[in-house]
Amino acid sequence: MKSKKTFLVLDGNALLHRAWHAIPPLTTKDGRVVNAVYGFAMVVENMLKQFKPDYMAVAWDLPGKTFRHEAFALYKAQREKKADELYAQIEWIQDLLDVYGIPSFSSPGFEADDVIGTLAKKYGPKSDLKVMIITGDMDALQLVDDNVEVVAFVKGLSETKTYDQKAVKERYDGISPNQLVDLKAIMGDSSDNIPGIEGIGQKGAQELIKNFGSIKGIFAALKKGKIENRYAKKLEGQEKVAKQMQKLTQIVENVKLKGFKIADAKMNEPNVEKLIKLYRDLEFRRLLQKYQDKNGSHSVVDNEKEKNKKPNKSRGKTKTIALGELELEELVIYVEHGQQDLFGGSLKSIALFDGRRSAVIENPNQAKLVEIAGVLMHAKLLVGHDLKEIFHSIQLPTSNLQHPTFFDTKVAAYLLAAGSREFGLDECVYDYLSGAEFPESTAGRCEIISKLKGALERELQAVDMLKLAREVEFPLIPI
Repeated sequence: MKSKKTFLVLDGNALLHRAWHAIPPLTTKDGRVVNAVYGFAMVVENMLKQFKPDYMAVAWDLPGKTFRHEAFALYKAQREKKADELYAQIEWIQDLLDVYGIPSFSSPGFEADDVIGTLAKKYGPKSDLKVMIITGDMDALQLVDDNVEVVAFVKGLSETKTYDQKAVKERYDGISPNQLVDLKAIMGDSSDNIPGIEGIGQKGAQELIKNFGSIKGIFAALKKGKIENRYAKKLEGQEKVAKQMQKLTQIVENVKLKGFKIADAKMNEPNVEKLIKLYRDLEFRRLLQKYQDKNGSHSVVDNEKEKNKKPNKSRGKTKTIALGELELEELVIYVEHGQQDLFGGSLKSIALFDGRRSAVIENPNQAKLVEIAGVLMHAKLLVGHDLKEIFHSIQLPTSNLQHPTFFDTKVAAYLLAAGSREFGLDECVYDYLSGAEFPESTAGRCEIISKLKGALERELQAVDMLKLAREVEFPLIPI
């Protein structure tokens, strides 16, 4: 039997709001809030990797009222308007989708759910496609059938559950997907401000649907006196209300989508150069690194700068000396971790750099750590990336470090972009040392930290934060 091709349909608004709440505020250096874009990008990347879809599209709500608001004025009336920073991110999400070649669809007077329902029912049963709906909205479960499944987010953006017909029945105690509309109409839905039938909650609604099949069956049984008194009293005179609620909860499956062709949703490889440019602009370092590697670029610079850059003849020629020969005016330290040994140690190598010369200690034992600690305690200025972690790694009692002054490049980078979540050494080199390659060697990384320190000092000075760093943040490191 020929296997079906996969058509992924994303609920744009549901994923936008979930990403907004799941990811703490991320701010670019120029002040743009981009957490929802980052979450959306991660979802797209993960869905492509997990399902390898043949076709993909995104459905969106439009501003303004829908036919449901016309039918019931209080529909979704309780929802608070989200911050402008959320909706401002839709433009960048559209840029992302354009680079991937993923089309977006919407229809005036209808919700994203109705667009999704139309696509699912048009291309599920009548084609060789398996439709998979990506959403955080459980309303979509009513669309599940032999050809349609729902991939629902159950925890942030990291954990999903795929619902076929069996999974839906397990969730709702034997109720089928095509009965969920009537179930919700009876029990109501506070998230959409749908009241349902007063006094009947989910348990009672499930019992009624299981016993009588549908709203039509429930009210037919009511007229024949077949419904027990505790429910009968609440249902009496409510048939019109139930049918109104049913209309609100039913996803429309015949929305006219002008210009949609399934061929437009066919997935191809994204334009990697454009994707790199977009991720660089939005400062998405992890995603950027993924596509730089894919594009054959392992450098943290763009290709044009790399072509024009003069060879660095001094690279790798810094003199290596013994630990005791280092000058202590300004000392940079870098610690390389490896696999833990039987005794819990994980230090692979430690490098110290005095501006001209390096000392590199491979697999340092306890005696060497004591010797290194002695050198550090006599340095006038100690520089490193995440010094507090380094002090713990080399088992240096911080009470012995009151004399040196410090410059921590990770703390400095945080002060300059507190809204970011990426302060690894490689990210900071990319951000602040245009044209620099990230070194492979321990000594090389020690040198790059020295250069990074100079760049960060200039940045802190420019925004009048150098005094804060030197007099407040850095002195707190050993505490």
